[in-house]
Amino acid sequence: MAKETDNSLCFGLGLLAGVIGGIIGGIFYAPKSGEETRADLIHKIKVIKNKFPKKIECAKRKSINSIEQTKASIENIIEDIQDSLKAKKLANAKIKESKSLKGEL
Repeated sequence: MAKETDNSLCFGLGLLAGVIGGIIGGIFYAPKSGEETRADLIHKIKVIKNKFPKKIECAKRKSINSIEQTKASIENIIEDIQDSLKAKKLANAKIKESKSLKGEL
């Protein structure tokens, strides 16, 4: 079930990226002045926000959730790496201690 949710989220984010890319491409190739283009863009954004408020809020929540999960995963990986480095340093210290004790005997 989680994999289906991940696939749906990825598809949704990909679709959103495609729509945004299309809008940006249209803006860059529009034969209007910058001021007219910005005014049109602001108007279109307001229309979309008013037309799809629930979907936008849902996408926002999913994006924030995904970012938080990714952040937690990265923090766990960093913690594992730090633990591994500490363990390696401790093992090296024990080896050095062992060698020095053998050398003293």
